[in-house]
Amino acid sequence: MKRFLRDILLFLLPMVLYALLSAYLLPRMLSQVLGPGTQEQVDRQFTQLERQEPELLVLGNSRMYVGVDPDELTWPAFNFAHDNDSYDQAYFKLKFALERGKQFRSVVLGTDLFQFSVLTDTRDHAYAAHLGRKYLERRGPASLLWMKVSFHLTNMDPNRLLLLWSTEPPMRLKDTGQQVKSGQARESDRVVRDPTRSAHQVAYFEQTLELCRTHDIRVAIVMPPVRRNEMDNYSTEEVAAFDAFIQRYVVPGRVDYLCYRDSPAFSLADYVDITHLSAEGARKFSRMLNEDLKSIWPEADPMGPGPSSPAPDGHS
Repeated sequence: MKRFLRDILLFLLPMVLYALLSAYLLPRMLSQVLGPGTQEQVDRQFTQLERQEPELLVLGNSRMYVGVDPDELTWPAFNFAHDNDSYDQAYFKLKFALERGKQFRSVVLGTDLFQFSVLTDTRDHAYAAHLGRKYLERRGPASLLWMKVSFHLTNMDPNRLLLLWSTEPPMRLKDTGQQVKSGQARESDRVVRDPTRSAHQVAYFEQTLELCRTHDIRVAIVMPPVRRNEMDNYSTEEVAAFDAFIQRYVVPGRVDYLCYRDSPAFSLADYVDITHLSAEGARKFSRMLNEDLKSIWPEADPMGPGPSSPAPDGHS
């Protein structure tokens, strides 16, 4: 019997050791190679926001997270966007910030042709401690314990060990909330997108705009540059329908739409992959955005009215 138990323990020992390795040591090793992991990114954003008093808040998905550099904006700004965020995350993040006494004059709310289709809980385990139970249960009952277990099970995928040999420079986080990526996009990059607008995300989009209205916050709905390879996912009719949908919410001077989707100012050299701008591409985009924000909100410009860039496509 003792020998049987010993054999069982010896059989289980490698699996237990690997589970401990993947749960505790591997994430730390990967953060040295790839940059901060999801939990660290989220925690650092919330901590940095608490320490600052921005006048402008950036919300949106990874295209905004990587593409908007607050250092290039006239106003004190914080980038509170994140990978995979859609409008339910944006709403609860804005609500969190307002409940912490942050007083924003302006919100830059990112949008994408596919963003209303995104229904994800992949980062809920990281957001839970900050956004609370109502956030977790926004689409129905949710178990934080199961989310954490699922997250750790995903970390146990042996393929993650291969990431330790990544040759890509690690991404980094700035104190202004922006993520900076390195790399070089390829002409062959492709991605699959879904332009369907879910009722869930439309409702949270509207709630976000309403929350801004009740707190007298101006909103710029911003679509960043999009590569032609990604635009191949959409028909001309789908693009026109999306723009018409956004235009329904425009109230000039209070809610504006700035669309850089087809801007000729950006080339392959400005991207690190199919979706994200490089550090220099982000600076270029942010300078363009800054000039247009000063144009639509001249009285909010602390430097006073000044020349602005030509209106981007879709500017309202």
